[in-house]
Amino acid sequence: MSRRRGAGHTKAVVSVKFSNGGERLASASADGTARVWQTLSGECLHVLSGHTQARPAAAPPLSCPARQGRRKACRPAARQGVNDVAWDPSDRYLATASDDRTLILWGAAAGERLRTLEGHTNFVFCCAFNPRQSSLARVPRPPAPPACLSRSAARAPVANVRAGGR
Repeated sequence: MSRRRGAGHTKAVVSVKFSNGGERLASASADGTARVWQTLSGECLHVLSGHTQARPAAAPPLSCPARQGRRKACRPAARQGVNDVAWDPSDRYLATASDDRTLILWGAAAGERLRTLEGHTNFVFCCAFNPRQSSLARVPRPPAPPACLSRSAARAPVANVRAGGR
């Protein structure tokens, strides 16, 4: 968004989404961050940098080179790329999906992390809020089925995880 050098992402931007009201834009990047921008001015409002988990040793990344029939031990990455961003229908929440196998729910007003959803066995490529219900869907790398996360209005923004999108 910004034309000033060094003011934005440091690696490729892979997803951008306008807020439902159109006043803000969220971007996801291979640099491990998502950013929230003010649409008219191009000002960066928040840098969302919570996807920093290392991959479990039992499941090394697919890019680790094989050596003599065994996977070489890989160093944990300091940051994993963010693959997608999604606004909830009210623009109060933002979700990010990442290579670190997590989905993070953020408060959009202040950019604070509200909840980290773990348990995926591979990269999480995309996420989307249902525009008519309080739920969030995310899609892990195939062959795992999509899953649906329901949101409780009374407490935490995300309450239950259900497999199979039901």
